[in-house]
Amino acid sequence: LLDWAEKRARKAISRVPDDLQVVIESGTYHIFQHGHDRLIKHEMILVRHFLTMSIELERTVPDPRWPKGITVRKMGDGDDLEPIIRAIQDAFQDHWGYVQQPIEDSLERWSHFIRAKEDFDPNLWFLAMAGEEIAGMSLCWPKDNQDKEMGWVEILGVRRPWRKQGIGLALLHHSFGEFTDRGQKRVGLGVDATSLTGATRLYKRAGMSPIVNRQFDLYQKVLRQGRDISKQQLSK
Repeated sequence: LLDWAEKRARKAISRVPDDLQVVIESGTYHIFQHGHDRLIKHEMILVRHFLTMSIELERTVPDPRWPKGITVRKMGDGDDLEPIIRAIQDAFQDHWGYVQQPIEDSLERWSHFIRAKEDFDPNLWFLAMAGEEIAGMSLCWPKDNQDKEMGWVEILGVRRPWRKQGIGLALLHHSFGEFTDRGQKRVGLGVDATSLTGATRLYKRAGMSPIVNRQFDLYQKVLRQGRDISKQQLSK
């Protein structure tokens, strides 16, 4: 499968401008040594660790504290999707490895993803609004693929102009409250272990902790040298 994936990726290199670096990525759970051995044998290099963090909903969840001028609402009809995708792109431009994608491509992928997910529920997509603008979002799924008693926060992000105001924590508490009302026992999410924006600190402050056996390790292999346009560090 790795050989097939690399051959398929090499066929697509011509679609990338000549001066840009091209890499292929794969990964495995931290505890699965055979997976690590196989990726290393394939000349891939370990570049990043990602955590699954969770919180048990046994105790009372704090009420969200929204900054002045911020309200929260659920996703509306399908016309809401494009501004949500634009807000995601804006919020995640500071995420390690981020590469800007055409909005049309992102919209097509998300539309397909939503249609393919039988448990998609727009009532679990929460938008923090600053007037008519989306300041942040918590886009959730009813349950985790591996733990049916755990609700899942797929996307949590706050756009640059509204950071450091407590919106991310308020969105988490709002999401926790919804999952409590739905009878879920815990809530989880995935995060870059060395997040450029300090996301792990936010999640710990919200009472979340890593699930030890669900750390995911990411490997890369450079297929063509060139200029790396992926986000590697925050701009000063």
